[in-house]
Amino acid sequence: MTHYLPELDYNQILQHASQLPQALEATRILAEMLNNQLLKLTNNRCNGSEHWRDANANHRKPKLYIIHPQDCACPIHGQPEPGKRIRTYVGTDPAKIEGAQEAIARNRHYNNTLRELQDLHRRMRHAHSHIQRARHGLGLTPPDDPDTKTPPAPLRA
Repeated sequence: MTHYLPELDYNQILQHASQLPQALEATRILAEMLNNQLLKLTNNRCNGSEHWRDANANHRKPKLYIIHPQDCACPIHGQPEPGKRIRTYVGTDPAKIEGAQEAIARNRHYNNTLRELQDLHRRMRHAHSHIQRARHGLGLTPPDDPDTKTPPAPLRA
């Protein structure tokens, strides 16, 4: 009786495995770049949203207010009282309005970059677990972590 064994393409397996170091390095560089972007975006960002008053009134100039989520601290406007939200008057000055809108846009960019970095870390953890399973499946065990090694038992006379 002969057994059917699927043919393995060792060259293809080796080719795929050889691409891992480059992919891991590219991912590390991307994570470093995203982390640097987050550091640059940390300051001067506002997590509030625009609220215009008198925007439909014919006799008044529309005024901009920034309204923040309840119990949510803002890097620019500080910490609200418990159970409250921060409301900040910006006014009608075009320079102040532009500055407030840029701070809100910077916060949106910060949040998108943070989500992208978190997703990248999740994918790296997932890839790492697959690599560990592949090593284990091939009979390899990862080297012992020096922090988890138990010290040798003392000699007794």
